[in-house]
Amino acid sequence: MLVRYSEVFVFLPGGFGTLDEFFEIITLVQTGRTEERPVILIGKKYWSELMDWCRKTLIAQGTITDAELARIQIVDSVQEAMALIT
Repeated sequence: MLVRYSEVFVFLPGGFGTLDEFFEIITLVQTGRTEERPVILIGKKYWSELMDWCRKTLIAQGTITDAELARIQIVDSVQEAMALIT
């Protein structure tokens, strides 16, 4: 349901549930199980280490591509997220 009726995915800092939903969404897009939609993370400080790890580990090992990671946009405010959405 979450994926079917969503046009964009916005994630705020959170715990395991947030990470679970985030990775589920980007996996569905990566594997072509759902059409590509914007994925926006709010909070550069919170998300930057995870994105660095993805670059240094997952891209380096060839398990994801630069283009797949580039689909994810990170901003610091709701206003910045809204500007990307509209």
